[in-house]
Amino acid sequence: GHVRIRLTSADPDDLTLRQARSLANADRVLHHPGVPAAILDRARADAMRQPWREGLAPQDGLTVELDMA
Repeated sequence: GHVRIRLTSADPDDLTLRQARSLANADRVLHHPGVPAAILDRARADAMRQPWREGLAPQDGLTVELDMA
């Protein structure tokens, strides 16, 4: 599956419960420019983290895409 999270704050304490749960369960985290490391740190420790770019192929498992509003 693919979940897109549009962040309205750079503070990880402002994540909603649903957003935090998605990050905790993510197999892969795609992050747009400007997403702070403190937010990426909330992802599962073994989740693959990579910068977002157009045309990335879908993968098995849960992909969470993070973008700043």
